[in-house]
Amino acid sequence: VTPPGDGQAVEATSLGRALPASAGDALGGAAAEADRARPAVQRPAARRVFVGRENELAVLAAAGSAARSGEPRVVLVEGEAGIGKSSLLAQFAVRQPNATLLRASGDEAEMFLPYGVTGQLVSGTGGNGISPQGLLAADLSDAVDPLAVGAELRTWLGQVGQGREMVLVVIDDVQWTDTPSARALLFALRHIQADRVLIVVSARTGELSRLGEGWRRFLAGDHRAE
Repeated sequence: VTPPGDGQAVEATSLGRALPASAGDALGGAAAEADRARPAVQRPAARRVFVGRENELAVLAAAGSAARSGEPRVVLVEGEAGIGKSSLLAQFAVRQPNATLLRASGDEAEMFLPYGVTGQLVSGTGGNGISPQGLLAADLSDAVDPLAVGAELRTWLGQVGQGREMVLVVIDDVQWTDTPSARALLFALRHIQADRVLIVVSARTGELSRLGEGWRRFLAGDHRAE
């Protein structure tokens, strides 16, 4: 899904009715005086309105429907910096009130923090009464095998989804995921088969190569990827 380049949010303000300047003279001094004494119209605070992303939201909604039916999906939202990827992901998440949401984001300053993104994901289930076990509960270092972590992550995602409508995993700026997390996540994604899981990741155009060739091949050729 590649968002278009126009803005996705606008400031909408309901303005009070303003009296033209010449009308005061026409109404006479008394009326003009009454008009000056009238309290100023209070303008409501600007509210954010999400527009211009219905096509992309429809693609994500279709992927969510498939995931709810036991057909896991992975969706890449790719675009230039500032185009509205984060807003799109946030708006889609808001529209899934019955999904179990796991959220993480990459950060360029934390690319060398081993398993930083993995830690964000597993720490997000505290309120759901699901505690990670094994390696996912440990203080992971870059000495731990990413494939072993990925295997536990895949199992854990299935456990999180038990009895739930869908597990929605949202990873923003995935291009800045630390290398151990990137390898663990890729292993988990490749081995999810029948779980009600939807993974939505965003990346800057052309920067997914930071994660390695395996990610590119998976997103370009796997039947679960869109």
